[in-house]
Amino acid sequence: MNKLIDENFQNYKLKLKKVNSDLLDYCNKIDNNEILEIIKNVNKHIDEPNLLVIVGEVKAGKSSFINALLGENVCKVDAAPCTEKVEQVVFSEKKFKKEISENVIQIGMNSNILKEISIVDTPGTNTIIENHQDITKKFIPNSDLIFFVFSAKNPYTQTAWDLLEYVKDEWKKKLVFVLQQADLTSKEELEINKKNLIKHAKDRGIKDVILFTSSAKYEFENNKNSGFEEIRNYIKKIIDENNYRIKLESVLSSLEEIIIKLEKNIESYRNELQYYDDKIKKIKNSLENGERQAKYEINSLSKKLVLSYDKEANTFKTNIAKALSATKFLKMAIPFNKGTSIKEEIGELQEEFKKKVEENFKVDAREGAEYLIENIRRSLEEMLEDLKNIEKNYKNESFYKNIPDNRLEIIKEVRKNLEDLMINNSFINSIEKDVISPGYLKEGAVAIVSGIILASTNITFLDITGGILTSAGLLLSGGILFFKRGKIIKQFENEIDKTKRLFEDEINSRLNVKFKTIYVDIERGFRELYNYVEENRRIKESFIKDFDKIKDNFIKLQTEIKSKF
Repeated sequence: MNKLIDENFQNYKLKLKKVNSDLLDYCNKIDNNEILEIIKNVNKHIDEPNLLVIVGEVKAGKSSFINALLGENVCKVDAAPCTEKVEQVVFSEKKFKKEISENVIQIGMNSNILKEISIVDTPGTNTIIENHQDITKKFIPNSDLIFFVFSAKNPYTQTAWDLLEYVKDEWKKKLVFVLQQADLTSKEELEINKKNLIKHAKDRGIKDVILFTSSAKYEFENNKNSGFEEIRNYIKKIIDENNYRIKLESVLSSLEEIIIKLEKNIESYRNELQYYDDKIKKIKNSLENGERQAKYEINSLSKKLVLSYDKEANTFKTNIAKALSATKFLKMAIPFNKGTSIKEEIGELQEEFKKKVEENFKVDAREGAEYLIENIRRSLEEMLEDLKNIEKNYKNESFYKNIPDNRLEIIKEVRKNLEDLMINNSFINSIEKDVISPGYLKEGAVAIVSGIILASTNITFLDITGGILTSAGLLLSGGILFFKRGKIIKQFENEIDKTKRLFEDEINSRLNVKFKTIYVDIERGFRELYNYVEENRRIKESFIKDFDKIKDNFIKLQTEIKSKF
């Protein structure tokens, strides 16, 4: 049976090493040095003897407790806080003492209890010596059993209880309480403090409180009331009965906490990815809404321009009909009549038609320009506000330190470009300005956009109506028969009505094409931000996927181990 348990234990150790190795590779990839160090320590701990960590406040009697437990003065005892470094006592046939890192001293001694466990003496939880609490916290994640040593006279020190919260909640380690220096209290005081300590522990969520009282002084005096015989028996029983389980549970709890720590960071990045998705979507919606509103304004402007055209076209048709009236022909038939010829009169009407239309177009174009510019500026203001909020909420807390976090620089650059568009109205540079008179360029944005609208409108007007006016000239130059004038007037009126529809479609199309380029250029300014967010998403989703796989494997292994041990 023991052989079977041992085989299972070795098998699960290998599986735990695999999870730990995956976490090690993962943290190397994301360059998380803090958790990387913990994982490396866990990896070493899997193959080491059980680790007993002694914690407590300065002068609570921790070092004396360890000395009494081992039956030898191994750890230095002094009136001042003397445990400036972590001291790890391990089994060795020959005694030694060496510094294995900047903050850790290892002591070797020949003691049977050390064959199954190594003992760590930590700096006091209330010491003022720099880095002590950090050192203590680095050893706790790898501990299999933690003894909290309190002064029997005063077990109420806050820093020790704060560390207890850290050990219990964050690393879920097995805890044992010791009231040390019991020789300094009366029996009555000791009983009161025992009851209070148990209450304090239960108030903090510890259901089964394991508590011993001890006196290192009595132990070295061979006083059977020292309490150390009971403590040694407890440690021996735990090791003999639960050696495999303690080790597996300890490593599982360490790996579980590492995964929880990683998960918290990954969850914050899931939130970040969603945040940027929402912001980019909002920016794109602002662009789409702006472009949609611009199309509406252009459509409204086109209809208004057509109404102006229609009004003057109706007047032009009436005047053409008068010019080709029977009365006009009769007057022209009178000899020596020096009045204006029909051809000349129609030519004058054409020029008048063009002049009136262009005057009306100028008024409409300026009004349309004001609406379009206001719409563009409103879109820019919305997007600027979004960028300012992103910049305001930005936090440089990149968990993946190997990903260049240049979001802030990109956001600032995009914002600056939009502000320049707003301040200088340089968004009009997106439109071809060579179609307007250079005189417009000396004026404001409204005048420039108005000139662009007017130029496009006039070009369309001339393209559409030029054929009709030219046809009229050809008809007249070829001579007009009196009896055909009615048919010609009707044909001319039909052509003008037809060109009205063509004019509306053409001007709508020309203006939409021109003003679409403004929004295309504005969106181009966001490309760098879009690209960053997309690349950031690709990398982080890959990390999240890798992490989820490791987590799933760990949970399966954790469930399997708990069912076996």
